[in-house]
Amino acid sequence: MEITSERYQQVNNNRGANSYVVIIKDVIVIDTSMPGNTNKIINFLTKLGMKPNDGRYMVLTNTDMDHSGSVADLKKMTDTKVAIHSKDAPAVSEKRALKEVKGVLSPIFTIMPKIIKSCLIEPDILLNDGNEIGGLKVIYTPGHTIL
Repeated sequence: MEITSERYQQVNNNRGANSYVVIIKDVIVIDTSMPGNTNKIINFLTKLGMKPNDGRYMVLTNTDMDHSGSVADLKKMTDTKVAIHSKDAPAVSEKRALKEVKGVLSPIFTIMPKIIKSCLIEPDILLNDGNEIGGLKVIYTPGHTIL
């Protein structure tokens, strides 16, 4: 199935990584970006003619703060189910430490979580390769955040 512009929209003006709204079988928010983007995502859904609770799933592509930073606040404000790959789930619920970043970026990634707080959550749905969620197929691509 081709995902056309009527079915796929990028949330504008988010800080951090992008967030997307995909509509196939269900309304899916993919990634929530940095902490502080909750209202931008809700306003974006409203501009598309939806209510915040119309979103059925929030799918996190990884646990880095720039992808999952607003998930806890968005979950508190909606009935949306949070889905993440089963191997990343322990990090978003703090059952496993986040990956250690080495090299030039190490100081930034050491300080950033102390300055910008994101709330941890317990995912509602654990995804694995080949699963389907809201009309999208999960393709397992390890290496970004999984230890």
